[in-house]
Amino acid sequence: MIAWIPRDQRKKGVPFWEKITLVILIFIACGLLLITFYPGKLKDKNIVGTSIGKILETGKGQLRSPAQTESLFTNIMEDLGLGHVAIEKRHLNFKGLKKNYPCYRASWPQNFPFVWFTLRLQYICKYSDNLTYNAIEIKDGKGYLAWFVKSAYSDTVAEIELKPDKNLLPQATSISFMFNDFADFKIKEALNFIWLELPFGFILRPDEIPDAKLAKALKASKGQCILELPANIENWDIILRSHKLSGIIENSQLNEENIGKILGMFPRLSSFYFDEGNGIDRNLVKLLINEAERLKLVYIYRKTIPGLADSLVYSSGLRIKRFEGVINCNGMTYKKLKSLIVDQTVFLRKRNKGLYFLDSRSENVEVIASLLPFLTKLNIIVVSPFRNAQLVERL
Repeated sequence: MIAWIPRDQRKKGVPFWEKITLVILIFIACGLLLITFYPGKLKDKNIVGTSIGKILETGKGQLRSPAQTESLFTNIMEDLGLGHVAIEKRHLNFKGLKKNYPCYRASWPQNFPFVWFTLRLQYICKYSDNLTYNAIEIKDGKGYLAWFVKSAYSDTVAEIELKPDKNLLPQATSISFMFNDFADFKIKEALNFIWLELPFGFILRPDEIPDAKLAKALKASKGQCILELPANIENWDIILRSHKLSGIIENSQLNEENIGKILGMFPRLSSFYFDEGNGIDRNLVKLLINEAERLKLVYIYRKTIPGLADSLVYSSGLRIKRFEGVINCNGMTYKKLKSLIVDQTVFLRKRNKGLYFLDSRSENVEVIASLLPFLTKLNIIVVSPFRNAQLVERL
């Protein structure tokens, strides 16, 4: 049974005007959140450089003069990595007619998609007052035309014509590939990649010594081997008893001589890092560091907070490097990986297009092989992962 509450004891309702005020405040807060975190805006900021934004801020979202328009087109070219391209001011438009708005012409790399220019026009108009654009691609990629238009009056503000030039190359940029668990490759799959004659990195463990055929191919390749070394004695005891090492080491003792023999069996060995997942033995780590120093190996620092092994390496004075622009692609499908690499090419001002850590699967070899003509057209060069690695001077 519901108890009756006298009128004077009932809680007074919220006045109507207070409800309206609360709704308005919530609406404003949601709007501010959308403006701050809207994904499209974040994506635009990533694609387009700050130089374009500064031009727009100066004009408060409008193109107020031919000089500002020319400066904007120049900044678009710089943002695309084409800072050396001249913006030619013309008295006539692309049809040879005189117009009352400024007309420009610029060369364009023949292999560049025109959509990259359009993306920047979209960004400019999105954050401009009363400004839109029209753009067309001339048949068979023979040219591109774009116009800025005042949307309120449909008045053309400026025109630019892009003419493809086969002799014009974009700035050279780089991309790198690293294969995790290289031993997961079948020999034929590994050879298929090696025969592409590309620089690359590959990760192995001490019990994953390549067989004679693969070792010979790796030795002649442009690959660089990174060894993952256990930091605990128990794992090394298992490795020393491995059938792959029978006849190579005289006993199963963990000493300098045996470690040297094992490391010497890995072709193109250039660096290493420690696996501390199963614990760490300080004396063992020091022993491994001494052997790495003798072989002039580089230590790969993979953490944000140094562990004991990292500190011991640092104290030894061994060279330490950290990879830059790492993109983890483990488990990606053929389609997703290919799309990811292509999408990264939009970020033209980035000289390093990324270091892709890949599973050792034939599908990933096929992705890279299929993209080589595309990368060549854009002057994106496949380089060693160590090309963009940074020297670590302090942990």
